[in-house]
Amino acid sequence: MDTLKTISEFVSSGTMGQVMSMLKVFVKMVEMIAKMAAIFK
Repeated sequence: MDTLKTISEFVSSGTMGQVMSMLKVFVKMVEMIAKMAAIFK
């Protein structure tokens, strides 16, 4: 599976706004996981 090709196809099929909002959600999830990891350390 060519990951880079898949990503470029997904980006071209969706609008830039959709991609940015998905990235923001992903960043928020990562931040929450990092906070949980800090609590349970």
